[in-house]
Amino acid sequence: MRTAYQIAVPLLAALCGWSPAGAAVRPADQPVRHFPFGVYWPWERTAGIARNAGVDSWTFVRQTCRLLKQEGVDTIWLVNIGVDDTKRLLQITRPLGLKILPGLAELEPRNRPETAAVKVDDPDSLERALAYYRRTIPTIVEAIGDDRSGVLAWVLGDEPTGGAVVLLEEMRQLFAAADPGRPVLTVSMWHTTPEVIDKTRLMTLCMDLYPFFGPRSPNGPHTPEASTAFYTNNLQKMVEAAGRDGRVGWVMPQCYGEVWGPWELRADGTGVALPGAYWHWRMPTPAEVRWQVWEGLRCGVKGVLFFVLLGNAQGSPGAQPVEEASVAAVLIREPTPVGPDALLDYVGRPTEQFRAAASLFRRLAPHRNLLRRLRPTSEELLTANGAAVGCFQDPTTGVHYAVVVNRDLAAPRTVRLTPGAGIGRLDDVLAKKRLPLRAAGEQRAASMRLAAGEGCLLKLLR
Repeated sequence: MRTAYQIAVPLLAALCGWSPAGAAVRPADQPVRHFPFGVYWPWERTAGIARNAGVDSWTFVRQTCRLLKQEGVDTIWLVNIGVDDTKRLLQITRPLGLKILPGLAELEPRNRPETAAVKVDDPDSLERALAYYRRTIPTIVEAIGDDRSGVLAWVLGDEPTGGAVVLLEEMRQLFAAADPGRPVLTVSMWHTTPEVIDKTRLMTLCMDLYPFFGPRSPNGPHTPEASTAFYTNNLQKMVEAAGRDGRVGWVMPQCYGEVWGPWELRADGTGVALPGAYWHWRMPTPAEVRWQVWEGLRCGVKGVLFFVLLGNAQGSPGAQPVEEASVAAVLIREPTPVGPDALLDYVGRPTEQFRAAASLFRRLAPHRNLLRRLRPTSEELLTANGAAVGCFQDPTTGVHYAVVVNRDLAAPRTVRLTPGAGIGRLDDVLAKKRLPLRAAGEQRAASMRLAAGEGCLLKLLR
């Protein structure tokens, strides 16, 4: 058994960038170079949705992977999947050109006593967990074998807290030894992301942000102003913190709804909250889906993966009414349609939210390498009335770009775009056209019509 000093010193060395004599701390990996447009797939929901669709699970998986590929999704984040199913899934995804981010059941800290019980101030509990991972991680890498060329990065855990955060850095080093050169990452909640940044050398960070709570919810933002501010402020903090030492940030936006208590599922895929239920999260509108992607780009994220691909296979009309006093004032009193609860419905059919995300992914995909390269700049090279602007530079060419986002999630806006000093031309990158600049007082400006929650990527030429 290692002493507290023997455990703490290597971990401290990894976090602080120094090593005592004789200690070998593996350097940080490289950030993921690929810009993913992806979805989060809870593997345990697959069988139920497949049954509803009238097919076996693996037929459903093949059909869904083909759908994702056709619709512009290129990366699948998985959770609660085992090694054997991962190997079988890779036989489907690799030929399609889909990358996966496997959150293996064998690795998830909360899944077994020796890893779930880690306490920051208990060296023995940490040693027991590390003994498990020293055995398991090399075995997993060997079991996946050459198929791991289809693995974009290994997922170390889902929303880690407490002792699980301490494990991340040790797990990173074990993977660096077992599968050199392949990145690792986790997805963290907005309020634990600073701890993940401080206590690990993970170079790719992913934060899940779910800004659309149910109407009048006391548990989170539920007005357009509060929801957009919550999303933007937390993204900006993550991207800024990540960028200080060469890391990159991904976002896992919201595309789901959640009802506590009784609810039923209609044949058309619409969920209906029943009396006594509490509407905790509401499904975003297609405009809000688009906005989450564009606002992520404006804030400088380098990957977008929506939560969640699959929802519930059936309703819970017999569930007990919610009795929590804190939500008593907002409980459902009459049957209330709440829409779908995932990107695909209970039989695997695309929802309008999926169509909105997929359409935007397809438009952005040809520019993924550019989006991955762009670096924020403090220069105010473009202003836009009624819209938010983020300015960037491509370090390989020196050319400047701007992401402009309509902050109105309910209505289209005609936005006036005014170039800054020295900018004489604006090109719409996605539309592949030059925007005409016309005299506007002492300046020249262009105008653009943006749908609700829509954005654009502009090339700024001098």
